[in-house]
Amino acid sequence: MSKIKELKSNNETTLNLIDVLELFSPGKKSKYTETLLRLMKNTKSLKSHVGEVKENLTQTFDFLSKEDLDNFSDLQILLIYRFIDGFFNFSDLQTLENFVTTTREV
Repeated sequence: MSKIKELKSNNETTLNLIDVLELFSPGKKSKYTETLLRLMKNTKSLKSHVGEVKENLTQTFDFLSKEDLDNFSDLQILLIYRFIDGFFNFSDLQTLENFVTTTREV
């Protein structure tokens, strides 16, 4: 098994959005979990911010393309942005990319 497949199948490194919503669903009932998901998808600012977020990410990280991000739904794009913004400094990710690129060239 490749390392990336191993990471993707590890419960410690994967997170299912439905499992998270279920934590906050009264009685852990599916109808409330679906309601929470619908509320997330219908957030007023969702559609208006997705374009800005994609542009910000592709400008900040020159290794990301719009096509890379088009593989994700609007909701996933905002979750990606929040995740990256919450756990990393953007400059650290850029430094990592520069390091890896420079290392490849040597």
